Amino acid sequence: MQCICGQQNKIDPIYFINASFNTCIYTNLQLYSFIFGWISLSLWIIALYPQARDQFITREVGALSAWLIFQWLGADFLNLVSVFILDLLFTQKILAVIWITTDIVLVFQQIFFRNSKNTGVSIKLRPLEIIIYLLIISTVIISIVIYGILQAQLFKVQPTKYSTCSEGTLSNWRRIFGNILSYTAIPFYIMTRPFQIYKNYKRRSVEGLSIVMFIIALLANVTQFITLLIDTINTKINSPNEVNYDQIAFYIAAIVPACLDAVILAQFVYYRKFTPSKNNPSFQDEETKEEKTADLAISSQV
Repeated sequence: MQCICGQQNKIDPIYFINASFNTCIYTNLQLYSFIFGWISLSLWIIALYPQARDQFITREVGALSAWLIFQWLGADFLNLVSVFILDLLFTQKILAVIWITTDIVLVFQQIFFRNSKNTGVSIKLRPLEIIIYLLIISTVIISIVIYGILQAQLFKVQPTKYSTCSEGTLSNWRRIFGNILSYTAIPFYIMTRPFQIYKNYKRRSVEGLSIVMFIIALLANVTQFITLLIDTINTKINSPNEVNYDQIAFYIAAIVPACLDAVILAQFVYYRKFTPSKNNPSFQDEETKEEKTADLAISSQV
């Protein structure tokens, strides 16, 4: 049975969010952090899903190396365990689940499609597919809204029927272990960007990369950073004596890749303006075809 959020400083929780997501939200800052968290989640889904979809349709994994996927899998597993051990924001937990799920899908695609030939099927979105996506999204949203409204009303009229949600206190060993895992994951998330930046510099070209994917990845990291920042500000305002360093690793994992993505976007502007791809002999058509899949995938990970 769900728990009900009790009052905090004589302030009632937002019962709809309590009912729908089992999360206690009391202040406007907490609400803003929650909203930005979902914006970040949506952007990551937009960035990650096309890679798995396209490979499923074509039955081809192209130049996307198994080593790179398992690197992501290891990093995302560390991230998943750490956010639950540290009991961080609800949206951080959902994002960690989305990342690890995407990795698992890509691993299975590597296993089953490694020796497959391209089906030749177009990866262009069809009207029927768009309709199916809209139906799924609409059904999920409507279901959450209906359930949240009804359950919130029950919370208000029958509050004694539900147990009160409690905020657990983390033990020292749990906090230390969770932080070790979160810091261990950082290098894996960051290391792909410098290689891509150097590769672009060496070729004097960004041909084969998708500027849209880098923009989405940049925005996803920025909104994730804003989510964490607002939550930290809220904590300092409402609990000025509380010192918590659990989110530092996640700040780094959001802002450093965002800065590196900004460098890559600057390369887009510079090389497309001063080094037209048709005059760049170092970048051959076949190389473009083989690297495109890997470069798009790199751009969509933290």
